[in-house]
Amino acid sequence: MDKSILLPLVQNAALLLALVFLYDAIPKKHQRQYFLLWRLGIGFLIGGIGITIMSSPLIYQPGIIFDTRSVLLCVSGLFFGGLPTFIAMALTAFYRIGIGGSGMWIGVGVIISSGLIGMMWRQYRKAYLADLSAKEIFSFAYLVHIVMLLWFFTLPLDVALPLLMTISLPVLTIYPIATWLLCRLLSRRYESERDEQIRLQDDFLFRSQFNVGNIGIAITDVDQKWIKVNPRLCQMLKYSEDELLHMTWKQLTHPEDIEADVVKFELMLAGKLDNYEMDKRFIAKDDSIVYTHMTVACKRVNNSVLLVIAGYLDVTAQTLADREVLASREQLELVLSSSDLGVWDWDIRRDSIERNARSADMLGCDIDTLNADSRQWMDAIAAEDRPKVLHSIEAHLRGKRRSIGWNIA
Repeated sequence: MDKSILLPLVQNAALLLALVFLYDAIPKKHQRQYFLLWRLGIGFLIGGIGITIMSSPLIYQPGIIFDTRSVLLCVSGLFFGGLPTFIAMALTAFYRIGIGGSGMWIGVGVIISSGLIGMMWRQYRKAYLADLSAKEIFSFAYLVHIVMLLWFFTLPLDVALPLLMTISLPVLTIYPIATWLLCRLLSRRYESERDEQIRLQDDFLFRSQFNVGNIGIAITDVDQKWIKVNPRLCQMLKYSEDELLHMTWKQLTHPEDIEADVVKFELMLAGKLDNYEMDKRFIAKDDSIVYTHMTVACKRVNNSVLLVIAGYLDVTAQTLADREVLASREQLELVLSSSDLGVWDWDIRRDSIERNARSADMLGCDIDTLNADSRQWMDAIAAEDRPKVLHSIEAHLRGKRRSIGWNIA
């Protein structure tokens, strides 16, 4: 490859870095706040960079010049879109017409095709610009610059063929690399913006849940000391935020739940668990017991736990209600076991049926046999009474209470 051709093209490509510095120089806040003005301004600035690039070209022969405007304009179309690129295309096209020469209209054609390919690639690709792969960038770059070389076939063949034999290899080597480098630098900026946006969204979601959610949340250190607690946790435990921040979670944990929690906590610190959950009781400030379902996770830095975050769902009301139901059921079973009543209890939600020993005695079998054969009680009902029994069950399911009697055969 001729160094007299290679070096000017490399120097020309280096001017493209001005586009990256230009993009970084404009605060993102101003880009959003003055969107139309920013797009107009960036178009004129890209056009200015293009004219600067074109003012120091590789001169193949008078009127036929090479520079990296094709790289600039295709990348502009890809990353900045229509309005800035059209402005840059217009400025560079007028400048190229001003230079004149036999390659004038080829130069204008290269400007138009490079910008349009960039804009079309932006329009029809589905992935986010931060996710540009090297394969995609090089495919894009080769398409732009193969089209650029095809423009030279508008010259007489005795001029075009020697020119293409001389310039094709440098162009298809340097220009795609320059395109890849410029795209990577700009896509990194897009990636940083996306990461910042995701961070802001995550921060907003965390803060909104932390401050107004119905789950108690606490951030603790490895020494079990609360670093930050949300209002819901203060409400659950009936302590102020300042009081909780001067305590450890172990101090408020129910004595019977401390060991299980500490064991899992230590396993997480040792790296054997990333998170864990368990039912846990706290002792509130008024000595009442708060029943919670706890989920714990941690943030690690260099394989060491830096912070621990725990979420607490208050299940006190549900737990106490379940206990009352269980106590009532146990009392009922105690009463029934001391009476002469056979009991058949169908839990529709769980689709489970329970009978007592007396009902088995009445049917002439043991309780295990009765539980194993769900139809035994129905078969024991006299044939003429079975329709009444089935109708009474259907009526009860519709909300109509019925009390009937039947005979056991």
